[in-house]
Amino acid sequence: MPKINENKRKIIVIAHIFYENGWDVIHEQLKQLEQFDLKVLVNICDNNFKKDQISKEIKRAYPSAVVIASPNIGKDIGGKMALLDLAIRLKCQADYYILLHDKKSPHTTLGDRWREKLFKIVQKDCAAQIHALFLKHEKIGIVAIKEMITNEYNSKTGDFSTHNNEILKKLITQYDFKIRNFDFIGGTMFWVRAEIYNNFFSKHSALEIRATLEKGNVLDYTQGTTTHTWERMLSYIVTNEKYELMGI
Repeated sequence: MPKINENKRKIIVIAHIFYENGWDVIHEQLKQLEQFDLKVLVNICDNNFKKDQISKEIKRAYPSAVVIASPNIGKDIGGKMALLDLAIRLKCQADYYILLHDKKSPHTTLGDRWREKLFKIVQKDCAAQIHALFLKHEKIGIVAIKEMITNEYNSKTGDFSTHNNEILKKLITQYDFKIRNFDFIGGTMFWVRAEIYNNFFSKHSALEIRATLEKGNVLDYTQGTTTHTWERMLSYIVTNEKYELMGI
């Protein structure tokens, strides 16, 4: 792979922290992105009793970081919505957003394996590969780990094989999405071209969307949730604009 001058590309890290050791997990990963020009935005759940200490640790590692605290609404999706709104309000300049959170998934024994896969996007070699893809292919809009890409759409019935089916169809109609490929990234950790999200969330307030999400540790195992529907919509925003979703 040809050597790339990453310093010419600006990245905003959108990181949501729920757990007490969440920053330790994320910071260890971010150390592998030191070759890039990083701006770090972090949301900490305001019921995290270590939030003041965590904020100081973040500022110590990244003096220009912006740290906020917000209620546990929409899980990591809600935290990322708050930060995307912040990035737009602050007019932060970036080529890409990287969305991360301190993934644990204690409700499943697969949580550790999922986290290991998801965090590959910020490992040094994978990060260089992702960056090279963006530079080479201008129509690639979002990149994640291939194993985390899924598709629930049934073209014969026009339905999605998920409890979120009805909410998902409602939102697709509400935002007038015209999508042919319904791939999405499970786990909501990926790189995305910043301009795509900036354009969408400048028209549709991320904070207003956040306000529609459920409170607390909501799951979609038995019924659909707006929170988990937006896990899918974050990918559809990109493909609706005729950009490709790519897995590595």
